[in-house]
Amino acid sequence: MNVGGGVILDQTPFTAGAVWLAGTHISSELRCTGTQLTGTDEDGNALVANGITVNGDLTLDGGFTAAGTVSLRSAHVGGSLNLKPARLAASDRKAFDAAGAQITHDLVWEPGQPVSGLVILEDAEAGRLKDNWRGRANGYWPSTREGQLRLDGFTYNRIREEDGITWVERLEWIGSPRKPAPRGMLTAAG
Repeated sequence: MNVGGGVILDQTPFTAGAVWLAGTHISSELRCTGTQLTGTDEDGNALVANGITVNGDLTLDGGFTAAGTVSLRSAHVGGSLNLKPARLAASDRKAFDAAGAQITHDLVWEPGQPVSGLVILEDAEAGRLKDNWRGRANGYWPSTREGQLRLDGFTYNRIREEDGITWVERLEWIGSPRKPAPRGMLTAAG
């Protein structure tokens, strides 16, 4: 499907099955503000937008909820990917899958509550990572130690540092197997 403008699904409840936008080309934005995806398909997906191209921003915010996986595998986002959902799928499911996604500007991660479901960003690229750690333990990212956050091959050009996150916290976030150097010491790797 080719859409010559934007796709706005604001405040729309979907109670049966999954919303399928796989392979769609949207010349403007895709916005799901307050959208409630309470249905899933037989694979547990609530939103399937694999291979989607959005020339503008892709936004899931303002009370957005998903009972199943939000899948954006190999998506191309010409603007920012704004993930500010109220709730994503629980720990027994894949919550968010953006493996191989390419995001030109910001990947904004600001869920309204801790995410316990699996989050996959393997081989994804973003211009800048913006995640809110203020008052949010670990930025509400799921645990790398429990295997719920997969970041292998995830790259970004910049990271927002306004929140005062230490490099030790970032190493823990990425699940680095290396032990950090004692405070005040730098290693050859950085």
